[in-house]
Amino acid sequence: MGRFGLGRFGFGPFWYRPDTALVVGTLAFVQGVRLAKKFETLVLSDRRFEVPAKRHLGMVVFRLKVGL
Repeated sequence: MGRFGLGRFGFGPFWYRPDTALVVGTLAFVQGVRLAKKFETLVLSDRRFEVPAKRHLGMVVFRLKVGL
């Protein structure tokens, strides 16, 4: 928890807490990024697929190789 004082304006200090939805959403986002990284390693281990673009956060671009 943090405390901010508003100084001479007379409003006094107020207290805040991080919103639970923000924390849960952030954890879900991080988990999605981890799953994307694991999925990318699985795709790269299969010779039938290729990854034409660099993974960005939770998005993995892959395609089927031609001629196999």
